Amino acid sequence: MMPDHRVIDRENQISYQSLFCLNPCIGYTVVMHIVAEELDRKLSEMDRATAEHVERLVRDALYLAQTRNEPLPQTWPEGYFAQTAGALAGERFERPDQGTSPTREAW
Repeated sequence: MMPDHRVIDRENQISYQSLFCLNPCIGYTVVMHIVAEELDRKLSEMDRATAEHVERLVRDALYLAQTRNEPLPQTWPEGYFAQTAGALAGERFERPDQGTSPTREAW
């Protein structure tokens, strides 16, 4: 994430760039604190169902951010193909009747 000139605290005229120039670690901490306060304020203004939905989205984003720090596997998991190859070999698949397509007027 590159710092920019957007103002994140209008009252004190604090920009991303000024925070990150001082200390990148402190900059991220302050930015996240401001984001958390804004999120809390927005959630309190929403109806319960919408607030719960937004909270789930935020928690999912946090989970994704946490797992992104873990290295991605470079190979298939041990035993993957042995467990999946031919797993549906004995299944019988039938395509149900699709019905007829509606006739549309020419335009």
